[in-house]
Amino acid sequence: YLYINASDERGIETIRDKVTNFSSTASFRQIKIVILDEADFLTIQAQASLRNVIETFSRTTRFIMTCNFIERIIDPLQSRCQVLKIVPPSKKEVAKHLNKIIINEIGTGWDVDSLVNIVNTHYPDIRKMLNTIQLSIKDGKLVLDESIIVSSNYIKQVISELKKPKTDFRKLRQIIADSGVKDFEELYRSLFDQAGEYAKGREGSVAMILNEHQYHSNFRIDKEINIASALAKIIETKKPQII
Repeated sequence: YLYINASDERGIETIRDKVTNFSSTASFRQIKIVILDEADFLTIQAQASLRNVIETFSRTTRFIMTCNFIERIIDPLQSRCQVLKIVPPSKKEVAKHLNKIIINEIGTGWDVDSLVNIVNTHYPDIRKMLNTIQLSIKDGKLVLDESIIVSSNYIKQVISELKKPKTDFRKLRQIIADSGVKDFEELYRSLFDQAGEYAKGREGSVAMILNEHQYHSNFRIDKEINIASALAKIIETKKPQII
């Protein structure tokens, strides 16, 4: 089998040099496997090139792709695959699992409210939940530091600020900075879903702004500047247009 982390090797050269060469060479086994982890990071050109590779070597090679955002995979590539959606466990199931971990590691020195707060903040990212719990252990007890989960309601704060008749851009920047968040995918989705609440009658303009900035966020080193630009443009749509 061939394993490729597509978030590191995302260009068309990877498909041409590695995937095609591996798929075309003779094998002692009947079927070879190509695993493209985080395939949603592949460029459009790489995905287009992969279509032909899949068809050409379909008799001898199978392709497995994993992704977090299937909408980033082009439709012609999706149509060549069997899509399997992995549903995350419920919040209740996650809380029970974390409860077992806490009991095994530190005993009973914790309260239910802290665990519920952590689950609600980071669901469905269990890795973040475990990291937060580890950071909150003091003298063998789980003492939740509110500053660790300050990002829990930053999206609500952003939406609330946008609902005001006169939105303060500096306050929005401060909310983003204080949240400590580095990936704003959840914020983009919330801004789109709740556009009717803060931009009634301007939902189309907001959708175009979010579409442009969400796309460009994949190519920006400082994603905070990119989301700040999107919010600034959304604020601009609130100004009356002179006809």
